Amino acid sequence: MAMPSLKGKKYEVDGNSYTVAVTVKDIDSDNGVHLRITIRAEFGNRSFCSVTGLVNRSFWHDYPAIEEMRKRSISITPSVVCKIIRHVRKGMWQPDQESANRNYEIDNEVLASLVGKNNNT
Repeated sequence: MAMPSLKGKKYEVDGNSYTVAVTVKDIDSDNGVHLRITIRAEFGNRSFCSVTGLVNRSFWHDYPAIEEMRKRSISITPSVVCKIIRHVRKGMWQPDQESANRNYEIDNEVLASLVGKNNNT
């Protein structure tokens, strides 16, 4: 059976290749944008890890209070993606040793601790 295609950006983290896609899971009643980060290992069993729990803001929905809501927003930059990959690899996802796909929950506070600062730039 062929592996499903993942259209995303390629990353090289600690000598291993990954494909990563960041998508919107849904928008809640407070206009929080729930994100899903899908990571596929391009080595081993090429398993997937789906990271959920991160909530961003929608500037379109927050207008005209953009500056107030910006404090609650997050940035998913390439360096942040690499830190998330390292975090899930330390946690439970071992694509080089097992074929199971994993779901992992990371909230905004965990993300802030991973990047070591307030992640709103």
